[in-house]
Amino acid sequence: MNCVFCDIIKRSAPSHVIYEDELFIAILDKYPISIGHTLVLPKEHFERVRDLSQKEFCAMYARVHALNELITSRLGATASHISINDGAAANQLIPHVHVHIIPRSENDSAGFTARKLLGAEEMDQIKQKLEVRQLDLIF
Repeated sequence: MNCVFCDIIKRSAPSHVIYEDELFIAILDKYPISIGHTLVLPKEHFERVRDLSQKEFCAMYARVHALNELITSRLGATASHISINDGAAANQLIPHVHVHIIPRSENDSAGFTARKLLGAEEMDQIKQKLEVRQLDLIF
């Protein structure tokens, strides 16, 4: 199995990690829809949502909930898209479960066709603004 997200988790592929614990990692999307577009993924390889237990799914969304608050507040966003593309027919490009957190603001020009590749320096600046060592999780 060749999975870019598994390579990122093993540190054999580059990424901009903004959060990590023993079970999950959050990275900046390499082709963001908006500044701060983040992917939250389990460290264990699961291709589809149905492959996670309910407990694992809830644990992932506890992190999504906390990270969404952090990302939107630090970037001054007023809203966000939170989504999963589950399977090839749903445009899941990398077959490893991941949740998109896409910060949004009133009248922004971000759209799902507006993705672009940012330079390493800009990605590092965004990473420094969003990086967190620990999340307060309640469950």
